[in-house]
Order: sequence, then structure tokens, then C-alpha cells
Amino acid sequence: MKTINERMNDISNVLTINKADNCETMDLKGSDYFADGVVLCTALNTKHTTALLNNLRKTIKSGETFLHIDDSSNDWIVIDMCDIIVHIATEDYRNKFSLDEFFSTLKLKDN
Repeated sequence: MKTINERMNDISNVLTINKADNCETMDLKGSDYFADGVVLCTALNTKHTTALLNNLRKTIKSGETFLHIDDSSNDWIVIDMCDIIVHIATEDYRNKFSLDEFFSTLKLKDN
């Protein structure tokens, strides 16, 4: 069975191969966040967010459970994979909601 870091790296690799930018994986075990890990990446545009989601579902489907997908906004898609949450956002949304800063703060609480 793969570790959470190996699983997050697999997810990140699929997203990167499909031209996602600035992919980050964050191990948040022991933090106040409700999941143990987060994968955060930037899509080129709204069509790209959907394409990344579709490629991820096709490629990772046998190894992961997709509990819920919030794709109500094509600017920011959130995928719940049990203990890993994947955020695919356009650069504008990633900056607007300060996602990097938010998750960095959670990582710092762990130390």
C-alpha cells in the first residue's frame, strides 16, 4: 500500500504531465486541516481546470477514491479523495483566495 506522500506525488505527476503549473504537495498530518494531505496546482484557464480533472479521473481512478468533486466553478475545482484534497485553480483564483499562504500557515502549526 502506498504512503500518502507517494499517492500525492502520483496525483501531482499526472497533473504536471497534463501541463498544470506550480504543483505542490503538502503533508498536513497533525495540523488542524481535515485531510492529511493537499495537492495544489494552477491551471492555465477554466477549460484547463476541467481537462486536468478529467485526465486525473482517467489516470488515477483505479488507485484512488473520488468521494466528491466540487466543480461548480471552473476557476477552482476541489476534489475530495478521502484523506487527500486536490485543488485545481486558475492563477487568479489561487491568488485571490491566498491558497498557498493558507496551507503554509497550516504546515507551520505542525512544527
